[in-house]
Amino acid sequence: MSERRENSVLFSLKELRNIEADRIKQEEDAERERIEAQRRAEEEERQRIQEEEERRIREEQDRIAAIEAEKERQLREEQLRLEEAERRARIEAQAKLEATRIQAEIQAKAQTKKAPVGLILGGVGGVVALAAGALLYVFMVVMPAREAEQARRAEEAQQRAIAAAIDKVKADLQSEYDEKIKNAKDETERARLLAEKKAKEEQQEQVIRQRAPRPKSVAAGGGSKPKGGSKQNCDPDKDPLCGSGL
Repeated sequence: MSERRENSVLFSLKELRNIEADRIKQEEDAERERIEAQRRAEEEERQRIQEEEERRIREEQDRIAAIEAEKERQLREEQLRLEEAERRARIEAQAKLEATRIQAEIQAKAQTKKAPVGLILGGVGGVVALAAGALLYVFMVVMPAREAEQARRAEEAQQRAIAAAIDKVKADLQSEYDEKIKNAKDETERARLLAEKKAKEEQQEQVIRQRAPRPKSVAAGGGSKPKGGSKQNCDPDKDPLCGSGL
């Protein structure tokens, strides 16, 4: 009787130990699953943030490329208008010069043979010089001034496009980090998020400035002698406007 009771107690203790072991194993398994689920969630969140960052950079690059393409189209149209204006100015100046020469010849022939040859030649030369001066004024003053204004507008458009792209990046990052900073556990976490946001702003601003194409030159630089549509040679290290489309 006593032995049976002892065996029953031992069996009960063994069952209790087995139940406790099963409970501990279930808790350990549940903890491992929780840790693994948390690791997967964190990895997925990091992947999502990285993909979102890459998508935002691609979109910003596409937007800058579209702005630059539109600006280049406008510059090409302006260049065509400028070339057409130059062609018309040359034709008009040459036509005036030729008409003046013909008129001078007619007047010279109408003079009597006793008319002073020097006076006739002087009049013809004066008329020719006047026409040549008008042509030179068009090329040396009017056209360089117009090109300088076009260059200034192109440079301003470039700077506005870059500034707009940077502002958009900062606004996107501000929107992304507002909630994270608000839910930060402590000041240390908040400071880390602010520093991370600042670093991303600087990194993307640098990417935007590096990838923004420099404006192309519309025509030859002002101050040089015009030769049709040829471009002026210049040193980009000495002249900050060289090669910038200005």
